[in-house]
Amino acid sequence: MNIHLQKDLQDLKRYLMEMCRLVSESVRTAVKAFEERDPELAKLVIKQDHKIDALENEILVFCMKILALHHPLARDLRFITSAMSMIRDLERLGDQAVNIAERVEEIARDGVFT
Repeated sequence: MNIHLQKDLQDLKRYLMEMCRLVSESVRTAVKAFEERDPELAKLVIKQDHKIDALENEILVFCMKILALHHPLARDLRFITSAMSMIRDLERLGDQAVNIAERVEEIARDGVFT
């Protein structure tokens, strides 16, 4: 098996784990902001969204690079295409965390939390 392909696949796994961590953190923080009625926590979620979006693009480009340079077959090809699907879904989850955070800011601004 191609050593360079295996290294790239390991890097892709690390990228995915980092994106999962960021999205999970955003969702947890957004829910906590809602539970604690904390608009400052909500702002952190909104600020972090650009990191998730940027990481999605980095991973997508990295997947395309792997496909172009290594021409993976079978299991590796399925993993790469699954990763491309996963990052799209993870990015959507990050967007939902932002939606929650924006509602927290709205509610706080309108004084509903008081």
